[in-house]
Amino acid sequence: MLATWDDNDSSDSESEKDECANVCFMTIHDEVIHSELDSSNFSFDELLDAFEELHTEFEILISKNKALKNKNISLEKEFLKQKI
Repeated sequence: MLATWDDNDSSDSESEKDECANVCFMTIHDEVIHSELDSSNFSFDELLDAFEELHTEFEILISKNKALKNKNISLEKEFLKQKI
């Protein structure tokens, strides 16, 4: 494999330095993921229940996030007051 910095392939140039690059190629094994999904036979009701549970947890985390953001804003204001 030959990689150059430009389209000009003049390897006999004296100003050109030899450079080395360590390259690692990896493969991805999607077969394991697909076989696990294929072996799981969930009913629509089971999937719907799981989705509703995740949605409820998501709503709770949104509320906590908003509360923490508000607390952060108030702490920043308090810090700036003390700084002045």
